[in-house]
Amino acid sequence: MSDSTTRQQDALIELGVDVDEATVRFAGKYELYRKSLKKFVAGFVESEMTSIEEAQEMDIEEFRRYLHSMKGVTGNLSITKAYQLFAETEQSAKTGIVDYDKYAQLLDYWPATAKSIFELLTQDEDEQAAMVNLPRGEEAECRQLLAELRGKLLLGKALECERIIKSLSEKEWDNIDKALLKRICQTVDNYEFDMAVEMIDGT
Repeated sequence: MSDSTTRQQDALIELGVDVDEATVRFAGKYELYRKSLKKFVAGFVESEMTSIEEAQEMDIEEFRRYLHSMKGVTGNLSITKAYQLFAETEQSAKTGIVDYDKYAQLLDYWPATAKSIFELLTQDEDEQAAMVNLPRGEEAECRQLLAELRGKLLLGKALECERIIKSLSEKEWDNIDKALLKRICQTVDNYEFDMAVEMIDGT
C-alpha cells in the first residue's frame, strides 16, 4: 500500500468512515470501495439533502423509506456516524413521531462531511495523476510540490497554497525554470487560481 493511500485512509477514518470494515465488505478491494464511496458522496455535493421543512411536509412513510434507503447505503459503505444518525431517525419515524432534532443533527453533520470526503478523494486523484511517471531527483521534487499545489488551488485552499508556495520559493533549484516558478507563485499570491492551474498544467 502506498503512502498516499495510507494517508487517504487515515483521513477517511477521521471523517467517520470505518475503512477496515468497508474494505472487507468489498472483498479487500480498496480501490473499488473508494470509487463507490466517491460516487455516493458526489450526489451530496451536487444537490442538497431533504430539509426539515420538506421532511415535515412529506408523508411519514415516504420519509421513513428515504431514511431507510440512506441508512442502507451509508451502512454498506461503512460511514459509521451517518449510518447511526439515519438509523436513529428512521427508528423514530417507525413510531409515527419523527425525531426532527435527530434529523437536524444529521443535516448539520452529513452534507459537510460528504463534501469533505469528496474533496479528499478528488484531491488525491488529481495529485496522483499529476505525479505519474515523474523523473527522479530535483525535478521530481518540484513536480510533486506543483501537483500538491494544483490540488489545493482547485479546492481554493489559500492558506495551504501559501505554505506550498513558500517551499517552492525558498528551495534552491538548479535545473528548474525559475522564471516560470516565480510567475506561478505571483499568480497564486494574486489569488488568480484558475490561471495558476493552467500554468502548472503547461509545465
